[in-house]
Amino acid sequence: MTTINTDGASAIQARIPVRLLDLYGAPVEAVVTSVKVERLPASGGPSCIIRLEVDAVAANSIVRKGLFHLFHQTLQFEFEEGTPVTIEAALRPNLAKRLFEQRIDAAGVIEALAAQSASPAEGRESQAENPLQLAHTECWLALQLLQQTISEEQSPLGGTLTEGFTTDWAPLLEQLVMPDTGNYTGERTEPLTQPDANSAENDRQLPQRMNTFVEGQLAAHRLKYEMLDEQLIRIRFSSERGSWVSLLRMEQEQGACFMYSIFPEEVPEPQRPSVALQLMRENYDLIFGNFEMDEDDGELRYRSPLIFGNEWNPQIFAQQLGQHLDAVEQFMPIIYQMIHDDRRV
Repeated sequence: MTTINTDGASAIQARIPVRLLDLYGAPVEAVVTSVKVERLPASGGPSCIIRLEVDAVAANSIVRKGLFHLFHQTLQFEFEEGTPVTIEAALRPNLAKRLFEQRIDAAGVIEALAAQSASPAEGRESQAENPLQLAHTECWLALQLLQQTISEEQSPLGGTLTEGFTTDWAPLLEQLVMPDTGNYTGERTEPLTQPDANSAENDRQLPQRMNTFVEGQLAAHRLKYEMLDEQLIRIRFSSERGSWVSLLRMEQEQGACFMYSIFPEEVPEPQRPSVALQLMRENYDLIFGNFEMDEDDGELRYRSPLIFGNEWNPQIFAQQLGQHLDAVEQFMPIIYQMIHDDRRV
């Protein structure tokens, strides 16, 4: 179990079995894989994000019953049995506020969940000692449910294939948080585990917000994707005008995510100067995105931003994604003509 307390936030990675209770008093068996307690960048309000792993049968039951506040979503999604499903959920804002007031960090959340997952009698004793109850599905707002359908070992091209969906709660969280929690940073006076020489590596392994947001948006639009590494996602598109591969490059520190769509055919060397000239003219009039060509191998791609800055808005992300794909489809036949038509300017 790894605990990191830094910059006013605390995070922990573990594999702790827990038993939550649903709306009907039935148990939901899960494994806690990570917890992060922090203040949200925009509002400064308290936030607690948890990742749970459940089996596909339990995940499908959660969707059908509308647990984790999925009742506001109209969903017809079925996870494949045999592969676990990851649930990322946020603690309800009123409970996150109390979490900060009681100076409970990520390790404390794990302890509370483990204690409250005991037998009913022990659970009542725990409730008397700690009135902040977390081991109930409706204490949490589901942000996304994802299932890895193809692992890196199974994929002939490398990377992983993930399916699932995101919910409407993620964009609403910043509006719902309660920032009036004093100056408490979410750290314990004496952390259970002090950061060590491996802190940088541990921090790298913790869930990154941009990665989570981008994967959630892709899942929401039912796009199958492959994670090539922590910064790179590959998606394959096909339409009446052609097929191509797109790469999403995430720069967490810079707050940017760029999409690159690679034209399926490289520009032959003799034609590169004339094609480059025509693309330069096209770029001059483009408001959104631009064309790039590698002069060494003739690879041609279209680049545009999907995220820039700290505003990660699902509606804007969808709009930018749609504009990018529209541009690629619009220029696909034009570029084919540039390469194959001898009557060039």
